[in-house]
Amino acid sequence: MGDAARSPLYGKRVLITRAEEQSQDLFQRLRDLDAVPVCAPLIRFALVEESGPLDAALQNALRFVLERSRVLGVSLTQAASAIRVAAVAPVTAAAAEKAGLHVAYVANKHQGIGLAEELGPQLLGRRVFLPRSDHAGRQLPDALRKVGAEVEDVIAYRTLETQSGANNLRDMVRRGAIDAIVFYSPSAVQHFSDILGSEQAEMAGDQMLFVAIGPVTAGALRESGVVRIVQAADTGTRAVVEALRQAFDSAASSTSAGAQLG
Repeated sequence: MGDAARSPLYGKRVLITRAEEQSQDLFQRLRDLDAVPVCAPLIRFALVEESGPLDAALQNALRFVLERSRVLGVSLTQAASAIRVAAVAPVTAAAAEKAGLHVAYVANKHQGIGLAEELGPQLLGRRVFLPRSDHAGRQLPDALRKVGAEVEDVIAYRTLETQSGANNLRDMVRRGAIDAIVFYSPSAVQHFSDILGSEQAEMAGDQMLFVAIGPVTAGALRESGVVRIVQAADTGTRAVVEALRQAFDSAASSTSAGAQLG
């Protein structure tokens, strides 16, 4: 295609720090826009080593469902269908639906605290089962309790750092081979900083664009000393691509204006 028709993402190497199976849609969309996506997962998920609290929470949830079914004189299937499932983001909702759960609500803001704020009065006096990562912050359970929910907050999985690809990541940063990097969690930001060390991390902050998914991740990037940050409007592929497009388009316009002034 001609230069005038080129996407602002043309030839840009975009590093995606999420697992490949979670990033296929973004990977393909970037390729469609002539970018060069690179998957380099910085974290992975694993089962909890001690499942007692999760097992107990699931058993309690089942017990309450059975009790309500007897009180109401309805079948277990009917009682179970009365449980409302909510998700923070469309990706989580899709996974839940695939597992056979009907998702009644997806947060508009695609943020945990947004879920609590949006459901608000509907949660007063309701029991909320909240299975989460061992690295998850306190914002969501605190927000749920603030609106009157009874929260069963349990660790359902562990977030672990990946070691594979660390040397390759350091080499790409050293060579200036990355134009942008997309972070989905503060855990990934922390591992990125640990892999590079303070000196290379500072170098990366000067060289590349950092895309944060959500304000918590953006905050983690700022705390690590990164300045050139754009925050995607939500967790979806469209929002991530739009954040990248606008940032590179703005940078190209600034460069062009500077060249004309010179």
